[in-house]
Amino acid sequence: MKYASINDLDNICSIFSKYKSVFPHIRYDYLKRKIIDQEVIFDREVVIIFTEYKRTVNLGSVKIPRSHIMLHQIANVNQGNGEAGRVLKIFCKTISYPIWLTVRSDNHRAIKFYLKNGFLKAGAIAWKNGTIKGTIFKKESLQR
Repeated sequence: MKYASINDLDNICSIFSKYKSVFPHIRYDYLKRKIIDQEVIFDREVVIIFTEYKRTVNLGSVKIPRSHIMLHQIANVNQGNGEAGRVLKIFCKTISYPIWLTVRSDNHRAIKFYLKNGFLKAGAIAWKNGTIKGTIFKKESLQR
């Protein structure tokens, strides 16, 4: 597993532009900043963007402690080829704290993927003044 470098930025942008309907909010400057901050994994044409929380955060119905990891996005250039699951598994093995993520409740494919990869439902969230429902997932660290 490797961290993305600035040299990977154009390839990563093209992956997210391929899934514009799922990731309409992903911008070039956001990706560049996350790469510079070493919060992007780019391996086997799979992108994982994450953050380690610097303080405790209230998110939807849960409280996420400091040092826990928020997985913001995962995208695979070739959806369905199994590489995203393989890279996610390696990523999870390297993390010392629980990993959290949110997903829209109507994104059944993503929910199935996260459940298959050991994430459990941990809470609820809503966006856009409560009109878009979501689920919060959590996976305990494999190192603890």
